[in-house]
Amino acid sequence: MDHKQKLTFVLLCSGNGADSSLYRPNGDDKRYRHRQDALVRCVAVTLFSAAGSSANTDDRSCELILIYEDCCMKMSLSSHSRKEKQLTASFVQQPPPLEKDIVTAWKQAANEATRKQQQISSIGTMGSSFTRNQKGYNMSSTSNPFQLVTKCVLDESPPKQTADASSNKSKNKLPSHMPASKRDAISTLQSSCSLEFLRSHHLNVPLAVALKKFNKNKLQAVSDNANKDDSASVGDSHTQQSDSSKIKRTFRSILSEAKGSDPKNDYSTDVLAAYLHESCDSELPCWSKELSDRNKEAKHIFLFCGAVRDMTEAENASLSNICEEMKIPLLPCRLGPVPEFTSKIICVAGYHYYKGLLGGGLIKLWERKQNQTQSHEMMNTTQHPSKDTIHKNLLHTIALVPIDANSLTADPSKRCRVHWCMVRLCVCSLYRSKFASTTRDALDNKLSFILQDGLTINLDQRDFISSLAEKHQAAPSERQILEELCRRRDNALSQEECDGVNQVLSPYTYQNDHPGDVFALDFSDDLHNTSKQVMELAYAGDEYGSSGDAADSTLLAVLEVRDQSGHTNNKMEGIHKRIIDAITRAKIQVMTQSLVVSEAQDCEALTVVMLQHIQYQSMLFGILRHVLKTNPPGATLSDVARTKESGRKRKKQKDDKKKKSKKKHKKHSKLR
Repeated sequence: MDHKQKLTFVLLCSGNGADSSLYRPNGDDKRYRHRQDALVRCVAVTLFSAAGSSANTDDRSCELILIYEDCCMKMSLSSHSRKEKQLTASFVQQPPPLEKDIVTAWKQAANEATRKQQQISSIGTMGSSFTRNQKGYNMSSTSNPFQLVTKCVLDESPPKQTADASSNKSKNKLPSHMPASKRDAISTLQSSCSLEFLRSHHLNVPLAVALKKFNKNKLQAVSDNANKDDSASVGDSHTQQSDSSKIKRTFRSILSEAKGSDPKNDYSTDVLAAYLHESCDSELPCWSKELSDRNKEAKHIFLFCGAVRDMTEAENASLSNICEEMKIPLLPCRLGPVPEFTSKIICVAGYHYYKGLLGGGLIKLWERKQNQTQSHEMMNTTQHPSKDTIHKNLLHTIALVPIDANSLTADPSKRCRVHWCMVRLCVCSLYRSKFASTTRDALDNKLSFILQDGLTINLDQRDFISSLAEKHQAAPSERQILEELCRRRDNALSQEECDGVNQVLSPYTYQNDHPGDVFALDFSDDLHNTSKQVMELAYAGDEYGSSGDAADSTLLAVLEVRDQSGHTNNKMEGIHKRIIDAITRAKIQVMTQSLVVSEAQDCEALTVVMLQHIQYQSMLFGILRHVLKTNPPGATLSDVARTKESGRKRKKQKDDKKKKSKKKHKKHSKLR
């Protein structure tokens, strides 16, 4: 690109991010406070995925800002290469973003910010920065351009007390005795206490949830604390005004870094802001290479999104007011028709940015808004099938893992990129938004790990998630996922030894077991020929949706997990060859592909996420049928559809025929 472009993800989070006691780097055996596991994943999909890779390979940059609602504290992380050496940072030169390291960085940044706050008596905006250097990676070495910086900024401007606030405070004073009914007691506390007090006592939840969580003794203790704490009862209007003032000040501070303190008299597209949510009517039009011509007009792109929660109405209103005040185009939009986790949404947006299409898509959306002529059909760039035309589709990811079964461990001290990547594949392949899984059943997911000693761990989407949920691990950490994988490994070792490759592929070699079309993509090479790349065809702007749901379809995605050196060993190459040969013998056509952004740390999980998202756009199986129909390498179209009988199937039918013949002969003998 011929200009510097910057992408900033702004995520609004719950909790007090400035409280360093909430960060427990060594506490991943339990659930993290305020879903820090999800926030760590957001770090991975920004700085260690497609968006971060674009920052390392050209003049573009990417950053992530986390805004905590309690204190309006923001934390930003940036990774960049050493520009004086003009080096390209690949995942080989980066330590994987393990939960322990990221949470440690947050904890140290919060500690430093608090320390500076105590040392400085003046009131204003305090700042601190912490540069993390993971053990084993020499930052002074010119061969390692990786640097991760965590910056914590506290907003300490005190709220202005008013007479109205004092009157409201006395008006909402708690009764001296707790009501006899649990329901009345909870309602009284929630209507009279400040949001901060409710959060500290875990009462900022719906009434139905609170009724299950609290007994009368616990409620009495909370009520006693509220009566002792004068700060518990506050006026609602004063709290709302204070919170609104804080978030506006934070938004203004973030946006002014790109726009400046003196905004222009009219809107321009050099700075763009977008609010991402599945409820928005406008879908971001990024599926066309023609958008790259307009992309260079956008110098700084801000993407706002709630993290593990939705943005509140007050936050949305504050953002809208600040953007209007600073003359920055604000575009509410969604990335697709299927709701997903925040980390997956960020992942897809980052890939659009990597392709150089995000800025052009936002500009196109802004021009439509300005013209005010768009209809519902114009705003949605992709026509999605109705519920009547939805077929059952399956994405089965087969990951080849370069470790033995005994090397699979949940021990944090022995964790490496391979373990981290297995966790990422579990989350991206098997986990989906609860709302998505209950409203649209257009894509099922399976995941199989084949270790280098031949052991196979097969994971079904519903079984894996429910198994962890039963252990109260619905939001699992890295360790909890690895512990579940170790348990399933032990179960597999205790069973009778079988061929792992045949076990994985057997459902697709018998017609009665798995009806429908089956395709295979082999993500094993950095292919420079883009004519057969599924990702490139998805951005070609052609319509594939008409043939995308012609029948029940399955995609086998075979990929190799690479270790930190970026290599695979001879054992994995042999297993990989066996898998591809078995798929070919089953008359399933295989297309060779490149991993999506193979230089990125998160390339394996990114590949799975993008395959899912392309199918959400109703394009994946349409593209596969298009490629196989127009350029079937070494096979006719009838071969592509495959003959679903193997040698064992024919032998079984022949034996059944002999048995029937014998029974018939015996029956005739008795009649005689």
